Amino acid sequence: MTQFVGFCILSAGLLLWLIGGNLLVGYHYKQRGLPVESGFRPFAFPFKDFNAREWVLLGMLAAISLALAGAGAHLLNG
Repeated sequence: MTQFVGFCILSAGLLLWLIGGNLLVGYHYKQRGLPVESGFRPFAFPFKDFNAREWVLLGMLAAISLALAGAGAHLLNG
């Protein structure tokens, strides 16, 4: 049971990073007046134009995702 919970928490961290990152990039391009899907082209690098709020959101997203992944990995190994 503990391994199942650990796997679920680890998966939640992965999904949070993938979905949240895509939403953040889409929000960035929408704020700049560009189509949302323009951030998902090859060699598009949206991070060079991030403002302070977007950097804080990215940092929070990374911290929460890593915390969930670490907790899930700990439960999987326990």
